[in-house]
Amino acid sequence: MIVGLAACAGGGVRYYDADHRDYHTWNDTEVTFYGQWETEGHRPHVEYAKRSGDEQREYWNWRHNHEH
Repeated sequence: MIVGLAACAGGGVRYYDADHRDYHTWNDTEVTFYGQWETEGHRPHVEYAKRSGDEQREYWNWRHNHEH
């Protein structure tokens, strides 16, 4: 479950992934991975922040299996 977010000095947003106990900065790299997740899952494009907590959790679980 994503329990918090915080602004970064560079103007980005950081999300805390409680399941994996780490932070993720939303940047161009993350946007690319997010688009890949949407495409692979045949999901319509929805801004990450507007997705349900369950969908956000799904994304971070997927993301941890697709480290760059």
